[in-house]
Amino acid sequence: MTEQEVFTTSEETEQTPEMESIVEPEQAEKAETAAAQEVKRPVLETVTPQKHTLTATEKNTAIEPDEEDRKRKLLIGSACGAAVAVLLMTIGFGRTLFLGVMSGAGAFIYGVKDKQQWLKDTVNRLFPPHS
Repeated sequence: MTEQEVFTTSEETEQTPEMESIVEPEQAEKAETAAAQEVKRPVLETVTPQKHTLTATEKNTAIEPDEEDRKRKLLIGSACGAAVAVLLMTIGFGRTLFLGVMSGAGAFIYGVKDKQQWLKDTVNRLFPPHS
């Protein structure tokens, strides 16, 4: 983690009447005008946070969001690969290819709302117009 910055204000000490009598009047005036002009400004203190070490249980359950997403995608990809492998062995290449094309067409028909715009965007992405 980065260092955190904490702002605190310096406190002025109060002078008692006995202290004022010890100070000469000329110095007292200078001190009063300086105190009147002085504004409390924040004093910057740097505080370094302590590192938190994970216990064994926290290490097993603490998964980064990116890592969790990567693991989910890996699981889905593995399941799809296994399904294609089973289909290839049971019904053959041609029927598996046909099934994949029909599944893709169904996903396109029901998944894309503005098909013309999607087609234009795809063609422009594949073959960018010349400027």
